Amino acid sequence: MIFAVEGHIEKIIRGEKTQTRRVAKPNSFIYQVGKTYGVRKCRTCKNIPDGRILILHRFLETRNKKINETDANAEGGYSLEDYETLFEKMHKNWQIRYGYIFRFVPKGES
Repeated sequence: MIFAVEGHIEKIIRGEKTQTRRVAKPNSFIYQVGKTYGVRKCRTCKNIPDGRILILHRFLETRNKKINETDANAEGGYSLEDYETLFEKMHKNWQIRYGYIFRFVPKGES
């Protein structure tokens, strides 16, 4: 899973980022609950060697339903307004997105 925003990977490792949202598009990849995924900064970057993330929960959100302060904080310490501004900047015309709750699983931990 790609986390291109500066500092997000470090926050994931420290347990400060436990949610992510991805635009839902036709034929887009959907991360599966109960599976682990590598973490990387870009499409061509290698996964970090420190561990993986385990998807705990997945849910759909529509454009007319904004997240709450708790969810914005779980996105990496954002305020509600700051998070939605960042998401909108990255995905201007989104209509539906998947929210994922995850935890970081350090290398060697089952």
